[in-house]
Amino acid sequence: MLEGEFRYLQPNYSGEIGAAFLPSDSEYDHENRWLLGWLHQSDRQNRWITQVDFTRVSDENYFSDLDTSLNFSSQTHLLQQGETVYRGDHWDLTARVESRQTIDETILDSNEPYNRLPQVLFSGVWPAKNYPVEYLMQAEYVYFDRDNHNLLGDDKVIGHRLHLEPGVRFPFVANWGYFTPEATFNYTQYFLDDQLPDVDDNPSRALPVFSVDSGLYFDKMWETASGGLFTQTLEPRLHYLYVPFEKQNDIPLFDTADMTFSYDQLFRDNRFAGEDRLGDSNQLTLSMTTRIIDENTSQERLKVSIGQIFYFDDREITLTGNADDEKTHDDRSASAVAGDVVYRAINDWYVYGDILWDPYDNEVDQSSIGLRYHPDDNHIINLGYRRRLDTFDQETIEQTDASIIWPLVDRWSVIGRWNYDLDRSRTIETIGGLEYEACCWRVRMLYRQWVDYDDLTGDNDQGIFLQVQLKGLGGLGNQVNGVLDKGILGFREREENDNF
Repeated sequence: MLEGEFRYLQPNYSGEIGAAFLPSDSEYDHENRWLLGWLHQSDRQNRWITQVDFTRVSDENYFSDLDTSLNFSSQTHLLQQGETVYRGDHWDLTARVESRQTIDETILDSNEPYNRLPQVLFSGVWPAKNYPVEYLMQAEYVYFDRDNHNLLGDDKVIGHRLHLEPGVRFPFVANWGYFTPEATFNYTQYFLDDQLPDVDDNPSRALPVFSVDSGLYFDKMWETASGGLFTQTLEPRLHYLYVPFEKQNDIPLFDTADMTFSYDQLFRDNRFAGEDRLGDSNQLTLSMTTRIIDENTSQERLKVSIGQIFYFDDREITLTGNADDEKTHDDRSASAVAGDVVYRAINDWYVYGDILWDPYDNEVDQSSIGLRYHPDDNHIINLGYRRRLDTFDQETIEQTDASIIWPLVDRWSVIGRWNYDLDRSRTIETIGGLEYEACCWRVRMLYRQWVDYDDLTGDNDQGIFLQVQLKGLGGLGNQVNGVLDKGILGFREREENDNF
């Protein structure tokens, strides 16, 4: 196999182009196998920004069969994307083309993502002179396409979507709090192909969205016996949202999905990700945040937030719906109680956690807690525990996760990870190895044991991995980077900050 790479670095842009070619692979029916990749990034300080992220391979098994020294990693869907952004004084315009190559043979054709060929996005906020008013505009045009020859029903639909969202916002901000009413008009028009018989080829949706976000700031300064000076804040927040109901069953699902509920979801104007569904809402969110700030260092030592949504009407819009306008109601009067906490006891040590508690079932739907130590790129410790209730099969998922990167002696470091499933009493992944780093090269040797979810037997796989890096020139065994990036929090930043 032959691989080649070309890198370029200019004052306003940089990138790399890589390619690999293996002719007539005898282990793959004598087919030619290849990889092509291009990464490009322009300076984000300019008004014009261009970006390319393109990776494509000859076949689904390329990354599982062949290693590569190029800086292009294996994923379920390989991205081919190019975009150009222009930044005005108060607005941004983005033009993008995007497609994905699915290299996981277990993914059904109906679950493959749509290509955006093209997508044009406009976003703007214009403040009025001498008045606390901001004029808003969000707009999008996108054409969704994919190979639909073997698909049936709703999965076969492709087409155009035009989304317009003008609005106005009145931000009243003071040092003691804020009050921000906002009104937008959400209009979406579709032009569809291969739609089901007797279903509108050009459905549309037009809905107003009203919201009011408000909060207060209370703070108190206090001094410890040792002379430490701290400020504690109390920040109550109210967020009201109203979106009327409109039938949306005839609109396809191109890029829309349910969002995992968390504390950050309490203040969103749409409970779905994407523009194909706009959730009906008549709700009020109540939350409280408290912070403790060290005035001597200006560091935030503690942040605790908790909140809940209270619903005044049932929610009728869901991702799935019937053509005869049957509606699935969510009739609960309140959401789960969501909270998160970040505690920085001493420098470089962090304790973080989150929780979702269901008051109706009186049980915790999701929780996690973690400890992290990261003073620099060569000292990383992560300890974590997470628990989640799978709403699909009502099973509890409990896992612990520990990882470390730590110097042993001069130039030698230990690398490790242990991810354990408490519910099934089995190890999901174990990584252990050593790293040696010299001035201009680095070598890593790892032992890894992991659960192969593509294997229907659920058996563990294991292997020994060797990686050699010549700083500034590349190397071999770059599959190790993908394994460590997914398994160890902080590894990616360590690689990016390394002075090659």
